[in-house]
Amino acid sequence: LTEALSVLYTFAKEFFNEETRDVFAAAEDFGEQLEDFAPWSSSEVHILAFWFSNIIGAYRLAVASRARANQASGTNGPSPTRDSTRAVHKGGNDAVARQGVKRRDRKVLQEISAQVPKKDGRQLCLRYASVQGCSSKSKDRCLQSFLAHFEPAELPEAVAAYIRDTYGGVRTFAKQ
Repeated sequence: LTEALSVLYTFAKEFFNEETRDVFAAAEDFGEQLEDFAPWSSSEVHILAFWFSNIIGAYRLAVASRARANQASGTNGPSPTRDSTRAVHKGGNDAVARQGVKRRDRKVLQEISAQVPKKDGRQLCLRYASVQGCSSKSKDRCLQSFLAHFEPAELPEAVAAYIRDTYGGVRTFAKQ
C-alpha cells in the first residue's frame, strides 16, 4: 500500500498542480506512518485501500465541482482547480470529463422519485421495471442497496412515462 501511494505521489509530482501534489504527499506521509502498525492482514489492506480511494475520490469530485462552478461563473485567469482538472483530463479524453455530466442528468427527478412504489422501505429499481432490465443477477435485490426488484401493484403514470423516456419502455408485469 505504501509503495502504491509512493508511485501515486511520484506521478502527481510529474503531472499535477501544487495543490494536488500536496494531497498525494499527505497520503504518502500518512501511509508511511501506518507502516509502524505493520504487518497488515489482507482485509486490513483492503480496508485501507478502500479508505484512500474514497478520500482521493472525494478530492477529485471537489476539484471537478469547483471547476464547474468557476466555469459557470465565467471566472477567467489561472486557477489551481482548473489546472488540476486539465491535468487529470490531459490528452483530450473527453469521455472521462463527460461522465460527471451524464451522471447528473441521469438522476431521477424528485417529483418522480416520490411516486415510485416501495416495498420494505426500498424503492422499486426503475431499470428492473424497464424493458432493459437490471444488471443484478438477483430476482429481488438490486445492485443499489436502497432499491429492490418486485412487481408493483400499480405503477403511477408519471413513473411509467419516465421509464419509457429513460429506458425505452416499461416491462410487462404478471399482475398487470
